[in-house]
Amino acid sequence: MKAINQIIQHPKYHNNMPSSAKTSNFEIMGINRAKHIFLETATREYPDYKIDEHNKRVIEALLLYFTNNPGFEDVEFITNPSLQKGILLAGNIGTGKTLLMTILRNCYFPHQAFGIKSCRDISQRFATEGMKGIEIFGSRAVKFEYGRQRINNMMFDDLGAEKNMAYYGNTVNVMQEILLDRYEHFVRNGLLTHLTTNLDLNEIEAVYGSRVASRMHEMFNFVMLGGDKNAKDRRVY
Repeated sequence: MKAINQIIQHPKYHNNMPSSAKTSNFEIMGINRAKHIFLETATREYPDYKIDEHNKRVIEALLLYFTNNPGFEDVEFITNPSLQKGILLAGNIGTGKTLLMTILRNCYFPHQAFGIKSCRDISQRFATEGMKGIEIFGSRAVKFEYGRQRINNMMFDDLGAEKNMAYYGNTVNVMQEILLDRYEHFVRNGLLTHLTTNLDLNEIEAVYGSRVASRMHEMFNFVMLGGDKNAKDRRVY
């Protein structure tokens, strides 16, 4: 298995980005630049990070997405791909979901900047501060300051790892509330939400209810990383 700094020099890697009739020469140049930024960022921050046949096409697709390239909407392994929806990156434990999204966030692509917050941390914040402490992630994720709209695009890491929390005896499914609030802002204001999770859709519906599950089809591009249950543990320590 090749290290990332070996793959960057391989001409085959640079020529097989998903193609699209919609993609102009200018956009193709942007894709190549994005690949270099991704590889440089990963090499600098996670020298042991590896690209191989198990994660390569997902990386390529997400680079199209995070550079706002219309070629993303022709990616065949994603159902109804759209640049207007967020990314739900699913996969088994250790497939590198959080790491991949962290690298993409740290590339600072201007069209798709986002913050990252652990679902467990948000639940703990509710337990100490109540609903007011989590409004910034949900009901107040879009607000107006000095006549300008401020949108809090976020990635919530490890959906399903958190627990329902109580604040002064009031027990709340915190991420359920946040996702429903963010759906309203998604419809009205184009707010983007990204998720990583080990859960499948049936498990998501069992934990967060049918309302959340049904809205997820509108809010997210579903992307699977790592494939089957025997996928290699890709965590970098």
